[in-house]
Amino acid sequence: LDEASASCRLDFMILFSSLSGVTGNIGQGDYAAANAYLDDYALYRNELVKTGARSGRTQSIAWPLWASEGMQVDEESARYLEREWGMQPLPASSGLALFDRLLQQGHEQVVVFHGKKNKFQDQKVNTEKLPVNVSDPVLTDQVTKKVLGFISENLQLEITAISLDEELGDYGFDSISLTKLANQINDYYDLSLTPTVFYSHSTVEKLVNHLLEDHAAGIVKRHDAVTKATLREVTPPVSLPPAVRSTGRFLDGPPVISPLSEPVAIVGMNGRFPGSADLQQFWEHLKSNHDLVTEVPADRWDW
Repeated sequence: LDEASASCRLDFMILFSSLSGVTGNIGQGDYAAANAYLDDYALYRNELVKTGARSGRTQSIAWPLWASEGMQVDEESARYLEREWGMQPLPASSGLALFDRLLQQGHEQVVVFHGKKNKFQDQKVNTEKLPVNVSDPVLTDQVTKKVLGFISENLQLEITAISLDEELGDYGFDSISLTKLANQINDYYDLSLTPTVFYSHSTVEKLVNHLLEDHAAGIVKRHDAVTKATLREVTPPVSLPPAVRSTGRFLDGPPVISPLSEPVAIVGMNGRFPGSADLQQFWEHLKSNHDLVTEVPADRWDW
């Protein structure tokens, strides 16, 4: 756009950037980098203006999340942003009024934030670790029980159906439910976990160990009954509902049926298989090692 308008006598060129280009955003490295480039391009273009190669001042505005316009996030993500960053969606009326004011100013780059200013300014990583006996069965038991409870609530599963060493993704978690799980743990233990923690600590057992090793201060503070566990005789752990350990996705033993479960009737099954009219023909292709990869049929394209 800038190259196409190079010969135009512009009054200004305004670039709409994002707050993520300044602060970064976990899981959106490409988006953050693109917006940081946009901010830098405003500086570059203003240098071209000075040499006469362009006309009209350039301004880059790094906007936050808007309340009703542009890209939106789900409710759990919005709650996470407010809790961890103090960020609240910018009302459209406030954004438009601010835009009018910024047009009158000569700043090359402007960062817009809407929400709890002190929370945003106080963002910092707490690397302090409290010495804790991670092998203490009392503390481990309490944290495990709490994490299992959160997962059970999220997925509507019986706790006994959740394996300590099964991948969380195998239970059907998606980005929204993982964000909700992170919010629950953060609220309970006063932490600042991001949903990406579940990718590096992807089972209940790994997650509990991570919480005990890297976030002991918040854990011990919440479970004040075991704050001095290492200084007194260890009492028998609180008994957990029997959790299943599994070596695969399918649990051993009969399925867990909730007392509130109702009978389910399967009234029909169907499928669409490549190069096959039905499942039997598809199976014959598989047995014969046929390559069923073809060009997409023309009638499926919608240009």
